[in-house]
Amino acid sequence: MSAVGLVFQFLLVNNLVLYYFVGICPALEYSRDRRAALSFGAVLSFVLVLTAMLAWFLDSLVLQPLGLTMIRTFVLLLLIAGVVQGFAVGAERIGGAFAALMNEYLPLFAANCAVFGLSLIVIDLDLGLGEVMAAALGAGFGVMLVLVLLSAIREHMESEWVHPAFRGTPIVIISAGLMAMAFHAFDSFFLSALF
Repeated sequence: MSAVGLVFQFLLVNNLVLYYFVGICPALEYSRDRRAALSFGAVLSFVLVLTAMLAWFLDSLVLQPLGLTMIRTFVLLLLIAGVVQGFAVGAERIGGAFAALMNEYLPLFAANCAVFGLSLIVIDLDLGLGEVMAAALGAGFGVMLVLVLLSAIREHMESEWVHPAFRGTPIVIISAGLMAMAFHAFDSFFLSALF
């Protein structure tokens, strides 16, 4: 599949939140406000691309040639922690609004299963570096798309009558399930025919 096809595949069909169910916790937390959804999604997209590329390099250039694939999980966790720590140090040096934004989101990225999950997914799919970048970019924008759509649904649900048992998180989970079914309509065969 082409790079454009991979972007759309991870944006819609293999969405990290709706298909793999990794990153569902931030989707529930940061979908309360559209601005927070956009800023979290943008920062997450950048972190996903960087960590997926570094994970691909580490796995294909170090772990596989040395026969150390059995410690892949441990190494990827250390890599993600190192990337997050590097962002924290860089944000402190830059300061200002960027540092405040990064300090708000970086602790979540250290324990975010979407970052770790995508690293494992792209390694298991045996993609090339360009394909890894395309998949990570599509995955990041896919999470951002879900966050923005869920925030719009939440905003709309505040003005509508919702049964008390479904208010809050339950209606968001139901909405996410309906979105997952709609996104799955763009199956891999449809996308491969297009791209």
